[in-house]
Amino acid sequence: MKVKSTNFLFGVFLIILGCLFLLHALDVFFIDSSITVAAFFVAAGLVFIMAYFLFKRGLWTLIVGVIGLFIGAAIYIERTHYLPDDLIPVTLFVLTGLTFLNALRYGRKNWWAIIPGGYCFIFAGHVVIDMLWLRFDDLHGVLFFLGTGLIFGIIYLLKNQKFDLDWAKYPSIISFIIGIIVLLSSRISHVFNRFLFPVILIIIGLLLLFKSLPKGPKKKKLPKKEKKKKPKKEKKKDKKEEDKKFEIPTPPSDRVPPPPTDNTE
Repeated sequence: MKVKSTNFLFGVFLIILGCLFLLHALDVFFIDSSITVAAFFVAAGLVFIMAYFLFKRGLWTLIVGVIGLFIGAAIYIERTHYLPDDLIPVTLFVLTGLTFLNALRYGRKNWWAIIPGGYCFIFAGHVVIDMLWLRFDDLHGVLFFLGTGLIFGIIYLLKNQKFDLDWAKYPSIISFIIGIIVLLSSRISHVFNRFLFPVILIIIGLLLLFKSLPKGPKKKKLPKKEKKKKPKKEKKKDKKEEDKKFEIPTPPSDRVPPPPTDNTE
C-alpha cells in the first residue's frame, strides 16, 4: 500500500504542534509567542528531514530541515535562557557536520565529506571547551590536531582498490604527533621542554637519517627459464598402413595349374 507523502508529512507537522500546545494547556511548560515560533520551525524542520529519509526527496529537503531545526533551537535557547547561549553555535556546527556526513550513505566515493563534517565537530568542541567552568585553553590545540589526525585516519581506512586514499596516512600521523607534543608540553611543560622535546626531535631525526641511507644492491631477478615446447605428437596412422610396410612378399609358386577336365561322359 502506497503512502501519500504529502498527507503523511502534513499530518506529522500538525501532531507535533498539537502536542506542544497540549503540554502548554496542561501547565507542563509555558509557551509564549517566541516559543511558538521556535516550535513551528522545529516541527517544519523535522517534517523536511523525514521527507528526505523516508520518501527519498531531494537533498534540498535535508538542508531546509536542518536550517529549520537550527532556527527553532536558536530561538528557544535565546528566549528561555534555560541553556547557555553558547549552545547556539554548537547546534549549528553539529547539524552542519551531520549533513555533510550523510553523504557517506551513498558509498566511499563521497569520502571528501568527512573533512568538512569532521571539522564542524571540531569547531563545536572548541565552543564546548570555552563553555566549561574550568578554563582549559591549552586543549584547543590538542583538540584541533588530534581531531585532524582522526579525520584523515578515517579517510585512510576507507581506501580500497578503486579509491587510492593511501596519502591520508601522512597528515594523520603528523597531526597525531603534533597533538601529542602539544598535550605533553601543556601538562608537563617543565619536564617536556627540558628533556622530552629534545629527545623526540633526536628520535625523529634518526629515523629520517635511517631512511635516507642507501640500501644494499637489489638482487637481480634471474630471467625465467623458458619452457621447451614439446613437439606435437603426430597422428597415429592407421594400423592397416603400418601393417602394409612390414608385409613379406610371398614367392611365386612353381606348380603348374592342372588342365581343365571335361565333365562329359
